[in-house]
Amino acid sequence: KQEEAERRKYQTPKETGRVFEKAKSELEAQRYGEAEAALGELRLDKLSPHERAVAERLYGYISYGKAENDPAIEHLRQALADADALPPRDRADVLFQIAQIQAVEERWKDLIATLELWLQVVERPNSVGYYMMALAYFQLEDFDAALAPAQKAVEIAKVPQQAWLQLLLAIHLTREDYAAARTILDQMIALYPNSGKDYWLQLSALYGVTGDEPAALGVL
Repeated sequence: KQEEAERRKYQTPKETGRVFEKAKSELEAQRYGEAEAALGELRLDKLSPHERAVAERLYGYISYGKAENDPAIEHLRQALADADALPPRDRADVLFQIAQIQAVEERWKDLIATLELWLQVVERPNSVGYYMMALAYFQLEDFDAALAPAQKAVEIAKVPQQAWLQLLLAIHLTREDYAAARTILDQMIALYPNSGKDYWLQLSALYGVTGDEPAALGVL
């Protein structure tokens, strides 16, 4: 009975579903005006909470495609206005999209708040989300708060991206935790051996800072 109730709650009538599919098709083809025109066939005030949330989500993606970030965020927030209008997975996806736009806009405090909500509903948080949160705290110069999400981004990734490792390295260096910084540099050299000599020079410098001159010379 519970599954049937869930299915009915998120069910879309055929005619409305046809409009959504048309809008999605135009959106995927980057024909944003046509996608908006397709959604214009609907009267939002006549839709169910779920249908209205889907429509607002699509409007948000259209605005984002047109590089209209503030309207995109507003539409996506409207899609979340009714806490029960979208399944948890879709709700998490919308929150993540908002966070990505806020990251582009460098709205660091808003980004942190959005990602905190995202972590409450997402089933399996990804490395990108943790990286964005760490970056936001780093930009706000809250280096202690940045450390845990930066470590998590690296920890759960199959192969951490250089940007994630560079951020974690910068956090350790700012906090003057040189032993931890050396460990990250070792990992960066192992994973990205063709990145040039900068990582090697940094590693040598770290050994020098801690007074281990033989190790510094050995790295060089």
